[in-house]
Amino acid sequence: MRKLLSRASSTILALSVAGMAAANPGVVQQLAMDQVHWSFTGDRFHCELELDLKKNGELLLSHPAGTPMQVHYRPAQALPAEVSLASRTAPWQGDRQSQATALAARDDHFRLDQHTSRSVLTALDSGLWTSLYLDTLELRIPTVNWAPVADRFRQCEQQLSPLSVHQARDQVVFYQAGQRALTPEQIADLEDLARYVQLDPQVRKLLVDGHTDNTGSRLGNLQIARERAADVAAVLKAAGIPNTMIEQRAHGDRYPSANNDTAEGRDLNRRVTIRIVRQETEETS
Repeated sequence: MRKLLSRASSTILALSVAGMAAANPGVVQQLAMDQVHWSFTGDRFHCELELDLKKNGELLLSHPAGTPMQVHYRPAQALPAEVSLASRTAPWQGDRQSQATALAARDDHFRLDQHTSRSVLTALDSGLWTSLYLDTLELRIPTVNWAPVADRFRQCEQQLSPLSVHQARDQVVFYQAGQRALTPEQIADLEDLARYVQLDPQVRKLLVDGHTDNTGSRLGNLQIARERAADVAAVLKAAGIPNTMIEQRAHGDRYPSANNDTAEGRDLNRRVTIRIVRQETEETS
């Protein structure tokens, strides 16, 4: 195991031995080891690790449902002009660090890109420390008391809903001209939606509505819309949604969402919509 961690550390640090020019601090501070306490919070819609940096704010690893994990930095007071982050060896292991990566400013906090955020998590798992650059200050953060809370975070990630409330609220399945059966990708998307519904106790009903373009007869279009809505409902039921929660309706070409005079408009009109009806209390994020 030690050899594997050492190899991971070397791979991460191989990105660059020297940090970028902006990561040349005037002051270096180290967070005391007995002050490093990562706290975990999580449920099926959000997993988060938070580290209190005292007067320097807080560092977060946040993974909301339906989006990738990202590292966030939230300052305690005024926003620094520049914030960047790097992984580094512990002092007794030499003085090497990865290239510092800038965090992008977002309202009252800074955010690291998705790919680098996952690399930071890997670095922490391998025992590397973190350097947080705040303008002219370098704050070195030891990696201690990490494994137990990291395990809880990863378990939470594995159980996350594939969709957020916003992503699940209004789903649309589009059909090519003449398409009858759902594609494997469409079935997978519907299974993700079913998983979300099973995890959100606020969901009361799913409204499944079949629509067509205006090609063909009104009666024929109504039948096609009915069959497509039934197919979508069948996938949801097979994925575990009770029949009592699903309401199917077929509208044919009565309610176009786009102009049927163009091919692009007809493509948009051949659809099955799935609308989730929730009990609107405090929303799950």
